[in-house]
Amino acid sequence: GAPGGGLASVLLAALGAPGRATGGPVSPGRPFWVGERGPELFVPTAAGSVLPTPGPAGGGGRDVRVSIAINAAPEAAPAALARSSRQVARAVKAALADLED
Repeated sequence: GAPGGGLASVLLAALGAPGRATGGPVSPGRPFWVGERGPELFVPTAAGSVLPTPGPAGGGGRDVRVSIAINAAPEAAPAALARSSRQVARAVKAALADLED
């Protein structure tokens, strides 16, 4: 796994690197998020598939934690901070939606 993988997942999802938490096809040279011990970036050299592992008996959800730190100068404009917060919110929503696919 990669340290800071939660934020990296959000950022790469926002930039178009899809996840394969539930399995699916992969294409050569295109990055995909995989990882049984945390997010890992997988760039295959040939086409193939990521196969999901069976979940725990009885189904259920999983714990997803997102930590975000934004360091801004004290004189940063409130409008710029509001824009940044909306961009982060969209990226987090997209990443979480990708986990459900």
